[in-house]
Amino acid sequence: MSYRPLLLRLGRMLLPLGVLAVVLSLIDPGAALSRIASARIWPLLGALALAQLVILGSAWRWQVTVQALGQALPRRHAVGEYYLASLFNIVLPGGVGGDALRVWRGRLAHGTGPALRGVMIERFSGQVMLALVLLAGLGGSGARDDSVGLVAVFVAGLACLGALLVFGARLPGSPGRALAGFGVDLRRLARAGRAMGQLLALNLIVVAALIGSFWLCTRAVGTEMPLSAALIVIPLCLAAMLVPAGLGGLGLREGAAAALWPLAGFAADAGVAASLLFGLVHLVAALPALYLLARPHSGADRRAAR
Repeated sequence: MSYRPLLLRLGRMLLPLGVLAVVLSLIDPGAALSRIASARIWPLLGALALAQLVILGSAWRWQVTVQALGQALPRRHAVGEYYLASLFNIVLPGGVGGDALRVWRGRLAHGTGPALRGVMIERFSGQVMLALVLLAGLGGSGARDDSVGLVAVFVAGLACLGALLVFGARLPGSPGRALAGFGVDLRRLARAGRAMGQLLALNLIVVAALIGSFWLCTRAVGTEMPLSAALIVIPLCLAAMLVPAGLGGLGLREGAAAALWPLAGFAADAGVAASLLFGLVHLVAALPALYLLARPHSGADRRAAR
C-alpha cells in the first residue's frame, strides 16, 4: 500500500495552516483580533451583500457558459448548485470540493467530460477577468516593483493553464485524453457572440463584487485603502486562494495579506484581520446551502437537474 497520496493530501492540508501559524507569529495577533472584535458593522453588511452577489453572478455565469456549450441548466437549479458548491469549497479540504460536487451531480445529465469542462471553463473565465483587473491596477499610482513581479507570475501561470486547456488534447496518453474536448469547447464558446458578451459582463460583476467585499472588510477594521492600491493587493490575495490546499484559502490568503499590506503602506495585522473577516463573511453568505441540504428533493428538482 502506497502512503504517498495520503501524505500529499495531508501536506496540502497542513501547508496553509503552517503559513497561518508563521504569519501569526510574525505579526501582533492581539492587534489583529482587536481589529476583528471592533469591526464596524455597516461595512460588513455591505461585504455580505456583495458576497451574495458573487454567488448569484457566478451561478448565472455558469449557466451562460454551459448553455453556450449545448448543456441545459435552468437558472434556479444553477443558483442552488452554486450555493452548495460555495459552501463546500470553503469547508472541505482543497478548496475545490464544491466544484467537484457540481461535476459529480452534473454528470448524470450531461456526462462527466462535458460537466467537467463546463465547470472548469466557467471558473477559468473568472480568473482571466481577475488577471485583467490586476493588469489594469498596475497603471495606478499604488503599483510597485514587488507587485509587478507577483502580477507577472499570476498572469504567466494563467496563460500556461489556458494553453494547456486549448492544446492539451495533443499530449500523449491519459493527460491528452483527460484534456480532450477543452479546445473544441473553448472555440465553440468564443464563436458564441451573445454568450461571450454576457460572460464578460458577469465576470466583471463577480470580480468587482469579490474585490469590493474584501475592500469593505478592510474598511471595517479601520483601513482606508485607496482604490489604486486595492486593485493590486486585493486581487493578489484572491489569487492566493486559487492554490488547491487548505480550507477555502485560509492561511494562504492571510499570508498574502500580511506580505502585501505593508507594500501598500498599511499594517500587516490589518491585512490579516481583513482577510479573516472576508473568509467569515463568505462562509456566512454560503449558509443558505444548508437549507438546500436539509430539504427533501422534489420531483421538480430532479427534473431541473436533467
